[in-house]
Amino acid sequence: MWKSLNLELYIRIIKSAYKPNDNLTRTERAALKNLKNNSELTILPADKGNATVILSTTDYKQKIHTLLEDSAYRRLTEDPTESTERKTTKLLKKSILSEEICKRLSPSGSRPPRLYGLPKIHKARVPLRPVVSNNGTHTYQLSKHLAGLLSPLTWNTIHHVKNSAQFTQILDAIRIQPQELMVSFDIISLFTNVPIGDSLERLNLHVNNYILDIFRHALTSTYFCFDGQYYEQTDGVAMGSPLSPVIANFYMEKYENEAIQQATHKPTCWYR
Repeated sequence: MWKSLNLELYIRIIKSAYKPNDNLTRTERAALKNLKNNSELTILPADKGNATVILSTTDYKQKIHTLLEDSAYRRLTEDPTESTERKTTKLLKKSILSEEICKRLSPSGSRPPRLYGLPKIHKARVPLRPVVSNNGTHTYQLSKHLAGLLSPLTWNTIHHVKNSAQFTQILDAIRIQPQELMVSFDIISLFTNVPIGDSLERLNLHVNNYILDIFRHALTSTYFCFDGQYYEQTDGVAMGSPLSPVIANFYMEKYENEAIQQATHKPTCWYR
């Protein structure tokens, strides 16, 4: 124990003392500052590839507005943050959660979710992947808590693959027969296509009505702000919410099990 503590202390000292040398010239630092302060340019990380992308701000906004023309989004006339905060607090007080948890999850002084796009430089015309920043928003802490409640109910099917390393091990053990084919499927815009109604219907089998109401609130309070305008996501789970990956997986497990059971030609094996 003593050796472990000494080691951790030593690591912290080393980290705090180490400061990498700045390898940029004064001219390069000035150029970066000018780029950052140029309102006509938008600098973003690429969706994939660990690259940085510089876009015309006009083009960037046009790409976002093109995304928002989809029927999945509806323009709002005002900022719903305050009313959503009040509803969140009211639902928490009615729930069976402890007073301590309710106090921790109750929002105060929230900021509205903000939409931004990550350029897909690996695709033609560089489309954007829409992402909503939920840090500090009205349901962020609540969504994290609900994700923790839901996680034990997911990732338990025989079709689930934990990570790419496990997938590699699975593939090594599979022998494809001459009459068989290996195929892969991809879901376009998974989060915005997860049906809330079906997900809540399945959730109803596992939680009481008070908790279900909180799940419903967290899943349907999917609005965001872009360029001073507020929009509501009409269906699907929020992009960027801590709850979204868990609820998407929760729904997909039910969907794929039903699909496999009803399939005329069942796959020899199926992994997701």
